[in-house]
Amino acid sequence: MNKTVIIFLLTGCILSLSACTPESPPLEPPSRPESAVSSVSDTVSENESDVSVTSQMSDASVSSVSESKQDSSEKESSVSEISKTIEGSPEASTASGTSEGEPPLYSWDSRKGKLVEIKFRYMGEAESDYFMTDDEGMLTKLTAALNGINVTGESDKRYTDRGIILLYTQENGTGRLDFEHGGLLVEGTRYEVEGYQALADVLEEIKEAYPEWSKKYDEWIHRMSVVENRIQEITTSDAYENGDTEKKRELVMPVLKELEKEGYIKEGSIYDYGESITYSTTDGVSSGIMLKGFDPMIN
Repeated sequence: MNKTVIIFLLTGCILSLSACTPESPPLEPPSRPESAVSSVSDTVSENESDVSVTSQMSDASVSSVSESKQDSSEKESSVSEISKTIEGSPEASTASGTSEGEPPLYSWDSRKGKLVEIKFRYMGEAESDYFMTDDEGMLTKLTAALNGINVTGESDKRYTDRGIILLYTQENGTGRLDFEHGGLLVEGTRYEVEGYQALADVLEEIKEAYPEWSKKYDEWIHRMSVVENRIQEITTSDAYENGDTEKKRELVMPVLKELEKEGYIKEGSIYDYGESITYSTTDGVSSGIMLKGFDPMIN
């Protein structure tokens, strides 16, 4: 090989080695296109939006579940109140906001006060007269029996051989109960009940005691009639109608004193108020006589 070729090869090797020395500046990294940066930013923004939407949906879902539970709770409360109202208890009336509400199916309502009088009769092939009583002991027993009546359900059975009509008076109301062979009749529909036998036993007891009660009642009516007739005889006379206040007093007072002496008017119950005289019978009935007529100009 000649010297010229060797020198050429050595020169090429030296040039090649100098290009790979540490002093050579590093290559710059390729720059990211602006469009790519915008795309990544948009993606991040969209992801954040998705997260926000997902969060809102989650909140809505939680709210919906909460409202659903609340609605369910309100429905259960409503059903409970209706159930209480059906039972006809005083608490039910207060809870449902219907203090004047009536129990269903039958009209007995202890909230109207205690019984003051009842009468009943038996219906069927042989109808009876009405049996009555205002005896406090009997009425207490009857009240307990009425409170024990419980309607268990509608019945398709009907009977015509036995029935009871019960009429009663309470302190703040009146009512009627129709029973047919141990069931309760309401507008042509028969209902099975619990507690009827206890009621029937009390009514039978009242029936057995009725003659004695009736005798006392007749005596009471007689006493009331004596007082009424004697006073009416004076107050309808011409002398009373044409007399002034003092004249009317002179005519009435002797009659009242005589009735007091005979035991029809309670002793010491006669009071003279000037324009009227009041009194009480021995049975506790208060009454009075006007000596001066009402002024039509005064309400």
